[in-house]
Amino acid sequence: MNSLLESVWSAFDRAGVRACALRGHRPDDAPAFREDVDVLVDEQHLSPARALLARLGFVELRAWGRAPHHFFVAYDAERDEWLKLDIVTQIALGHPYHVWPTELASSFLSRRLRRRGAWVLSPEDEFLLLLLHGVVDKGALPANRRCRLVQLANEVQDRGYLAAALHAYWGPHMPPGAVMACVRSGDWETLMAARRSVVRHLARRGQLRARARALRDRLLRRGQRVFEVFFPQHPSVALVAPDGAGKSTLAASLQATFFFPVHVEYMGLYAGGRRRRPWWPPGLGLVTSLGTLWWRWARARYHRARGRLVLFDRYTYDALVAAPPREGRLRRLRRHLLARACPPPNVLLVLDAPARVLFRRKGEQGMLRLERARRRYLELAASVAGAVVLDATRPPEAVRREATAIIWAAYRGRRQELSHDKRHTRPYHPRAPLL
Repeated sequence: MNSLLESVWSAFDRAGVRACALRGHRPDDAPAFREDVDVLVDEQHLSPARALLARLGFVELRAWGRAPHHFFVAYDAERDEWLKLDIVTQIALGHPYHVWPTELASSFLSRRLRRRGAWVLSPEDEFLLLLLHGVVDKGALPANRRCRLVQLANEVQDRGYLAAALHAYWGPHMPPGAVMACVRSGDWETLMAARRSVVRHLARRGQLRARARALRDRLLRRGQRVFEVFFPQHPSVALVAPDGAGKSTLAASLQATFFFPVHVEYMGLYAGGRRRRPWWPPGLGLVTSLGTLWWRWARARYHRARGRLVLFDRYTYDALVAAPPREGRLRRLRRHLLARACPPPNVLLVLDAPARVLFRRKGEQGMLRLERARRRYLELAASVAGAVVLDATRPPEAVRREATAIIWAAYRGRRQELSHDKRHTRPYHPRAPLL
């Protein structure tokens, strides 16, 4: 069992929270990466469950228009494990909006079984839920769900209870015995053909209320999309370092292993090299650079609004790091403007390694130039509140795990008013001594 999931069950048991796993997640199952673990919680116990999950390091995601679902995500830095919980307080059917509530939650919780340190559904309840969810909500029964249904059909003991439940929610058009016979014989086409009749049967419970719920949820989901534009729940992270420190390697590994989708946005100031253009009017180069930076930042903001973590490969602070030992006042002012052209990221990660390591990895520039760049980046980290220096001489996997933990601390800081470690989430700008 996932260690985080084991901690959740233990905390729920100690606090007396009534809960059980749903839809085939048995205690011996290890949830796949980015897979939800569905958990039913007594509606009266949702508040204490939410508090317990916060203490365990879970972050609750916004889920406007998705009631009765509540989503929580956590990261175990020690074991490098992710876990997402889809907690429901009511069994409701319908897709894409859960418009048909049922009274199954109380019976599921009262009939739950204890297995290997966790609470699970009885075979009768799991069979009913898998069948209704696959036929009504998904409109399909994948191969793994079919195998599980056949297995559960052979484990059913309380046939009277299951027959009554099927009559109430599947409808009288198909006798419970015929449903069980279709499952045992693998006649999935007949079951899927009954979907329209099942939906009509459920719709008799209140068509007007169902339409009102669908309209409410549709408006709430669209409202969240607008809200995310101005208040994204995913932070922005800037990776800065001298050449050869491993920025690209770290960004690629975070893209592959981070729980949420990751978008990498290059924010380098001199992507094509600094070329002199004498025919340009004065100030046009600065305006062009500012426009490019603003466009990239706006594109990154779009991806944050779409539910992605944004990694900035380099940032505007490079304008300060690349400053020559001596330059005129106008050039210093230009670098100052470029460094502050965009709002500060939520997290600034500075990769650090000795010049000899950088030269061995990249083979570009000279040792003196690399050492000077390294000192500049360390000065940048010292002048920026909340910046974190990562030892880039370690194996890439160790660097990635530490960076993941720091980024996750920023998630927790954004979702909680009182965070135990706010240094990763404070807004910041470089101080004047770097100019």
